[in-house]
Amino acid sequence: MRQNLTDRWLHRLQKLWPRRYTYRKKLILTFTLASLLPVSCFYAYFSHMIFSDSLDEVLTEAASALTSGAAALDGVYNGYTQRLDIIRQDYQIQTLLLSRERIRMSTAVFDTYYKLSSIYNALREEGHSWQMTVYSMNKNVLTGAFIEYIEEMRPNIRELALARPDKYLWVYDGGQASPGMTENVYLFKGVTSMGSEVYAVEQIRIGLGRLRDCFSAEFPAGTRLLYFFTEENTAVDLFAGRGYAKLEAARFLEGGTEDYYPVTAEVFSNGDRAAAYVPKSYVRARLANSMLLLTLGYAGVLVMFSLFTALMSRLLSQRLYKLILEMNQDIPNLLENEQSFMPEGTDEFAEINRRFRDLVMDIKARCIEMNRMKAENQALELELLQSMINPHFLYNTLDGIKWTYRDERLSKVIDRLTRYYRIALNRGNTVLRVSEEIEMARLYLEIQKFAYESEFEYFIDLEDEIKNCLMLKNTVQPVVENAFLHGIKRRPQDWIKITGRRDGEAVALAVEDNGTGMDSAKTASLLDGTCESIKSGGYGLYNVIRRIRLRDGQGYGLTIESEKGRGTKVTVRLKYTADAGGGGVQNRGSA
Repeated sequence: MRQNLTDRWLHRLQKLWPRRYTYRKKLILTFTLASLLPVSCFYAYFSHMIFSDSLDEVLTEAASALTSGAAALDGVYNGYTQRLDIIRQDYQIQTLLLSRERIRMSTAVFDTYYKLSSIYNALREEGHSWQMTVYSMNKNVLTGAFIEYIEEMRPNIRELALARPDKYLWVYDGGQASPGMTENVYLFKGVTSMGSEVYAVEQIRIGLGRLRDCFSAEFPAGTRLLYFFTEENTAVDLFAGRGYAKLEAARFLEGGTEDYYPVTAEVFSNGDRAAAYVPKSYVRARLANSMLLLTLGYAGVLVMFSLFTALMSRLLSQRLYKLILEMNQDIPNLLENEQSFMPEGTDEFAEINRRFRDLVMDIKARCIEMNRMKAENQALELELLQSMINPHFLYNTLDGIKWTYRDERLSKVIDRLTRYYRIALNRGNTVLRVSEEIEMARLYLEIQKFAYESEFEYFIDLEDEIKNCLMLKNTVQPVVENAFLHGIKRRPQDWIKITGRRDGEAVALAVEDNGTGMDSAKTASLLDGTCESIKSGGYGLYNVIRRIRLRDGQGYGLTIESEKGRGTKVTVRLKYTADAGGGGVQNRGSA
């Protein structure tokens, strides 16, 4: 089953080759395809390795810059929360905010504002805008530069602050931003009394640029840097123009990030996170030179393999072309001289050359055999034509002798001789029934008994099934003739037995005698035609064999069983061919 599958696949692969391709071209294609696969695999592997290394390098640089920025932002956040803690924990400020009476301009008020101003100036960062405000719930507090009533606070931020007074809140106020204006980030915390009652809210407003400045490290070109505020679930683009941070971030996230490689970092103090989106085009551009060199190397390797396959195919096919040339030159030599030199070597081409020589010699032998058979057939046809010249003259002459000389024995032998020749000539046909061939052999023996005045015996035993079977004329008669002339000594105790039976798809006719017998060398010479001295009437046993095999095939012919001094048995084996015409020699073909 597996062999059949292999054969089918090989047959399908062979169909892929154009028939017009020479063996050399097929070798080139085979080697090229065989080398293309591993080279392509190496190219793909190294391409992947270069791409992976370059991508890792780019993303590592981006992650390093992002992590550095997140750490800086974490420090800024902690600095602002510490400022709020200083204000919230100051006793004088708490007393002012919790006062039940409206405090007029007094030394205590001035001291409080002076302290707030000192804290503000001490904590101010150079180059960065920020504002510190305390929003009081107490209507008695005198408002000013740093203290405002809670109603002055933006509603959305006030709502968040009062809802979660125990937590530092870090939010982006997109409501205050518009194209061209500065966007702000707010850090606020509720101030509570001992009874957990909120009596003020601390707030620091910082420009969005302060966050952007934290991420001052160099990012890959085209990188989009987004900051995600956890409390509001809001994202802003830190590299966008003024007033467009939230808008650009929303557009970017809605458009999809398939063309970017994301890198994230967490700001630990507030749980927010920053993400850098590195464009894939930047990675591809960075890989361009490396991939160009790799592709040139790949092309160079393919060219080298192509040159190598062309050279190897030429070397391999050169032996084949030389073999074809030798065959063309050897054909005339082989046909004229059987002693032509044999090819040297043990490879497949030398074996092909030897098989080719054997084939030519076999064809030559068959041609010689066919020419000899053709000559013999022409001789037989000539002999048959000569024997058919006016056979009635022979019959009339024999009849004249019979009626002139009134002798019973002579009359019988003339009748037998006439019957014998009528069967032998058979109106020019070379095929007759088995019963007619055996009858001709019986008449021959009767005539020979009269001619030699011999008292030998003969026996005939035929199965009825084979009597109407068709066979070649003069097939059994030469065997009987050889048994009479070279087997028995024609004594009363000598005998010849003729038997016939069907053997499967064959007919076996045996001629046996108790004569002198022969040795194995003599038997072999009879079968191969080298014993020319025993031919009778132009029909040797070898000719009988050849005629049978020419008509019925190689599985048929003669076999001889003989022992010196004990007799011989010759078996004629024929193909069983029934007489389709039901008898009558006019329905029979010629051999």
